[in-house]
Amino acid sequence: MVRLFDNTLRDGGNVVGHGFPISLTQSIIGALLEAGIPDIECGNCKGLGAYAKADKLDDALLERLPIAFDERLGFLTAVPTNLGTGMQAMLDLHLPALAGQGLIDQLTVMIGKLGLSLQPLYDGHGSFYRLTNQVTLGITEKAAIDNVNAICDQIVRQERNLRQQLQQQDAFLDRIYRAMGTLQMARTLNQDEFFDLVSLLRLGISLGESSKTYSDVGELIQKVQNATIAAAAGAEVTADAVDKIRAGLVRQALA
Repeated sequence: MVRLFDNTLRDGGNVVGHGFPISLTQSIIGALLEAGIPDIECGNCKGLGAYAKADKLDDALLERLPIAFDERLGFLTAVPTNLGTGMQAMLDLHLPALAGQGLIDQLTVMIGKLGLSLQPLYDGHGSFYRLTNQVTLGITEKAAIDNVNAICDQIVRQERNLRQQLQQQDAFLDRIYRAMGTLQMARTLNQDEFFDLVSLLRLGISLGESSKTYSDVGELIQKVQNATIAAAAGAEVTADAVDKIRAGLVRQALA
């Protein structure tokens, strides 16, 4: 079974910088609903004010569209587990220290008992994870967001404590500097290798071992993924060509 998701309002909003205007967002959602797309993801660049905008949009859509809603059960979705708010609050986390110490599986089990999930991003490369709520029935949207934020704070404290310990190890710092050197000099980089290396670069930034910024890394990640490179090329490109283009873009960004 294939389930279709549309991420125009999420990823497209990031591309333009601050999300789409409400009127355009309503038009996009209306067209997607008419096309029978069951899942539409909405966000805002860098997470700034994402819920406030989504909440306004939610009210506007309820006034204009025949959305299935029950006063007791909340939104009636095609997926029974999404009854209630139907909302998933997501936070993307970078957890290289916890991952490096083999603690992610243990953390995932603990989080699961609290009604949340922690899933790897980018096919498990680079120690990037997404924290999200799984309970949508019987709680308010604000409670779901508060729960995710509270668990996120605990995870971040653990990650930072481990980073401070690992920073004292020469072998650990050597991995970071080797990754930065590879990114600056490589002539070909596949996507999986890029995420593994850029994860270490981002870790180096947090430890003060690199003059680059989180924004530099974030922009680079958006720019050098396979589909983005292929689209920018404007023609069919081979996998080898994409890897060469990616390496060139990375060298240019880190020069």
